[in-house]
Amino acid sequence: MSSKRNLKKYVNNMVFDLVDECFHIQESDPKKEKKTEALFDKVADFQDEILQEIHAAKTKKDYNPIVAKINDMQVKFTEELNGLN
Repeated sequence: MSSKRNLKKYVNNMVFDLVDECFHIQESDPKKEKKTEALFDKVADFQDEILQEIHAAKTKKDYNPIVAKINDMQVKFTEELNGLN
């Protein structure tokens, strides 16, 4: 990621995709609503936390651990989402 702007866009797109998939799961199986709501909360908390970290980053060297954290969480959230199916 080359800038704060691109990093924020990436995070927001990732969150949008996860939330969209959760809504799809809720529509196809209403019994999983509580589990998808819990995932919503985790994703929203992560988004708030990571956007604060991005905002606090002063140099591009500060981005590397943030990008690694985003990638790790993306894998974790995807695995949780796949577990709901």
